[in-house]
Parts: sequence; structure tokens; C-alpha cells
Amino acid sequence: MLRSHFNKNSKRFGLLLVALLLISSLLGALRASPIQAHTLSPFYKDYLLYTGEVFDDSFKFTNTSDEDLTFDLLSSPYNPESEEFSTELDRNFVTPKFESIKVLANTTVEVPYSVSIPEKTTSGSYFSVVYLEEDKGRVERETTTQIRAGFGMIVALHVVEEGASVKGAFTQLSDILVNVLDRGFPYLHPIQLTYRYENLSDYVFTPEGELRIFDTVTNERLAKERLNADGARAYPDRTFSEDFTFDLWTIDNAFHDLRVVTRTYNQFDDAYLESAVIIPGLNRWGVYGGVAVLLFIIYLTINKFKQSLSSTR
Repeated sequence: MLRSHFNKNSKRFGLLLVALLLISSLLGALRASPIQAHTLSPFYKDYLLYTGEVFDDSFKFTNTSDEDLTFDLLSSPYNPESEEFSTELDRNFVTPKFESIKVLANTTVEVPYSVSIPEKTTSGSYFSVVYLEEDKGRVERETTTQIRAGFGMIVALHVVEEGASVKGAFTQLSDILVNVLDRGFPYLHPIQLTYRYENLSDYVFTPEGELRIFDTVTNERLAKERLNADGARAYPDRTFSEDFTFDLWTIDNAFHDLRVVTRTYNQFDDAYLESAVIIPGLNRWGVYGGVAVLLFIIYLTINKFKQSLSSTR
């Protein structure tokens, strides 16, 4: 009986040991996998260009594995909104300088590429990816995995054709709105606002700037917030929005109007857009009238209570 029990435990222990060895081997293989063993800098690069421009640039790639590796160098048009490669090859203006590159173990190299903007390119933002694919005879090409793993750099080309300007596109083809969702009430609930930027151009903008709130009576600045602190991009025909909450009302300013002012910049130049909206304070006579009505109701209630007391006597 004891021998049978011992044999069963021995078998269980043996199976457990084999499982642990398999898991350990698998984890070791994952840690050693070259897919996780590389870094790239920068991950994203912006260029403001004119039609007809041609130039070379590069990014840094580090092979942090313990073996020498050879990579194919490739490029593709890219849709940053869907995070997928695009099939519109006529929108790819970026070409690697070499077909392949050998990177020694634990070494950083410069990966060169060329940018060439055709003369008749329409104004707007174009995106490409320059990426490295390990040369192991692999046929299948991923669409997003390599970029997210740090294998490719996104190249953003913001092209200006002759007679056009980014400043004009930003100031004339943008729409800004600040919507007061809730004007708030002193000590009860805060002010709630929504800032909205709509991009009506063919460029990809990163709306940046500030939102400020002033007391219209004292001109005191009560609040200041940075717009789009996370650097979100507004794609063509898309809207960026952001919500804000402010607890600003006090007894002192409850009857003052507040002015909300925004100034929005783009990432290319000093052009900016401004907007303003008024948050009305409490209506003084409305509050006074409400208080008078409340006091009158209290007076009538007390009177009625007194009369009921006297009648019971």
C-alpha cells in the first residue's frame, strides 16, 4: 500500500518536474528571441517640406542580442490612424538607402533613408514606415507588430505645394468650439466644459495651447490648463475633444460672469486660433427674489404653526 502510494507520488513529481523544465525552456527561448532584442530611435519623426525637395536622413537601430544579425530594409506607406500599412504605393516618398544591413551583436548603427517629394504632390500629410525585417528567409510580412515592437520608424511628411502654406490651412480650415456643459453652482457642483478642435484640412495637426478662465469683473485669472497634454493628433476631417472640470465658484464671485479663453497652436509654426465663451454668473435679482420668496414661505409656515398652537389651547 505504501509502495503504491509512493509510486503515485513519484510519477506526479516526475510529471511536475518535466512541466517545469518545459516552461523554463520556453521562457528562456522567449527571452533570447531576437524579436524582443532590438531598440530604435526615434520612433516617430515629423518633416515640413515643399514639393520637389530631396534629402537623406537616418535613425539609430540597436541590436541588443548576443549574435550578429542581418536585416532587410523596407519601406511602406502607412495609415497612423488605423495603425496599418497602406496599399497606396504612390503616397510612399521614403526609400531605404540599402536593401539590407548587418548589425553586430550589442551594436548601434545608423540606418539611412532618402526622402523625395515629387513636384506635383498635393499639399497634405503623408506617412511612411521605414522598417527592418530579420533576414531568415521569412516570407510573411507583418503589418503592425514590427512597428510596435520597435522595428520601424514612422516618417510624417507634411508637404506644402507652391502658393500654399500650413499656416493658412490651419487658420482657415480649423474649427474650434468651447461648450459649457454645466455652469456649476457655488459649493454644490463644478463647472464642466468641453473643448473641441475639428481639422478640415488635408494635414495632420497636433492641436496644442492653453485654456484660461478669467473673472470679468476683477480680471483675475482663476484657472489655466494645457490643451492636449498627451499630444493627440487630429487627422483630416476628424475632431479632437477634451473635457475639463473647474471648481471656481465662491460667494465672492457667484454674481460675476467668467470668461473662458482658448489659444490653439499647431506643431509647425506660430499660427494660432483663439476662442472665447462667457459663463454667466448667478442672476443677482433672481437670487434675491428667490430668497425673498423662501423667507415669505418660512414666515407663513411659522404663522400657521403659531395659529395651530393657539387653537389647541
